[in-house]
Amino acid sequence: MDRKMYLMEGCKVRKMPEHDYREEADLQKIIADNPQLVARDWNETDENQIFLIDREMKSQAAEDEGNAYSLDHLLVDKEGVPILVEVKRSTDTRIRREVVAQMLDYACRASSLNITDLRALFERNNPDSNLCKEDEFWTKVATNLAAGRMRLVFAADEIPDTLRILIEFLDLSMGDIDVYGVEIKQFKNGNVMLLSSNIIGNSLNDPRKPASSLKTPARTWTREEFIKLLDQRQLSGMEPVVKRIMDRFDQEGVLWVSGTGSQYIDYYAILQDAKLFSLEIAHKKQPGNYCITLFNTIALSEYLGEDWSPERVKKMILSGIQPDDIKRAKERQLIWGDGANNKWLYIDLRSLRNDECVEAFLDKLIELKNMVKDHLYPDLS
Repeated sequence: MDRKMYLMEGCKVRKMPEHDYREEADLQKIIADNPQLVARDWNETDENQIFLIDREMKSQAAEDEGNAYSLDHLLVDKEGVPILVEVKRSTDTRIRREVVAQMLDYACRASSLNITDLRALFERNNPDSNLCKEDEFWTKVATNLAAGRMRLVFAADEIPDTLRILIEFLDLSMGDIDVYGVEIKQFKNGNVMLLSSNIIGNSLNDPRKPASSLKTPARTWTREEFIKLLDQRQLSGMEPVVKRIMDRFDQEGVLWVSGTGSQYIDYYAILQDAKLFSLEIAHKKQPGNYCITLFNTIALSEYLGEDWSPERVKKMILSGIQPDDIKRAKERQLIWGDGANNKWLYIDLRSLRNDECVEAFLDKLIELKNMVKDHLYPDLS
């Protein structure tokens, strides 16, 4: 159906005919300058809640490096969820098969993106944003990348039915990953231009979407609510471990502060201004629901001084777990982020098999706390 657009000027209307994009790059630039156009919910367009990290992001090297390509846009929302955008004009015959293959290829490699590099790109494109300096925000971005939580967006002037079917199938099949299309049409008359944005795909509230039941409103959490959520996520076995960690750090004078996550729930252990680590409840396809200790090794290395690299911090933390236990945990995907390209370390509490393991790991956390205190706050009693 041909859509007619009019611009109201006083009591008169001016017809705004639809115009095709001359080049794919024209639509790419519009999205880069106005990332809110790909928002799935109308409320997301308020107060610049979607931001550009960069355009033409190169795919990570693969065995078939000759087939590597660039992602049109890498965006991020205010909750730290990455948004991957591929742009094609409807007249492009590759809009169905090739664009989907390209998107999936990039998505499967996204977890290896370097957060330090992404943060620098974000700051270059958003120099006035306070998020440039918020470590907590970038911890969330890293967590989402590692856990495979992201949005995949196919943008075009018109989404053909063949691509629409693929979008809906992928969205229902991909758990924590939201997949949708957005049609962005332009209407011009003289120097005046209007844009319309239409979302293509399943509703966020579609009960058939596996991850829909795991999405909770952004909010803060009391300690009691945090503990109760463990039982709701079938993680009741982790409750004694979480309580033990929290109680021990209470005795050490460490403050516990709730995050404001929606798809993941964080509680931060904070010494003065230093965030030591967080306890996080979240979900990914493997290992499913989880409760982890999450370490920002970039920040910790800065707390500890120039002799400490993120790699050294990781080795120090992991030394609280027996090598055989680490090996078993990695095989079950219960420890991740310990590679050279990821500056965040994630340890699922199920890695700690018994009370002895919990106590040894807890001693290592206390040792880390004392080292940070001695370096940053030597006068703290």
